[in-house]
Amino acid sequence: MTQLLKPLFPLGQVVATPGALDALGGEGVRADALLQRHAIGDWGEVCEDDKRENDLSVAEGFRILSAYKLPN
Repeated sequence: MTQLLKPLFPLGQVVATPGALDALGGEGVRADALLQRHAIGDWGEVCEDDKRENDLSVAEGFRILSAYKLPN
């Protein structure tokens, strides 16, 4: 059974460019799956400094950066 993790913060308003949505759709990746990863603290492919900054930002309400590689 898969355990659902609680989001660390509210996402607020979510927007995406048409190009980003096309790229996701072309790869068969759902945007909501990536947003869920972001919200639970899976920062994806960011450097260790950005990961540490994100952890601080969750507590302090600063910007949070994540990046995810698509299959191709």
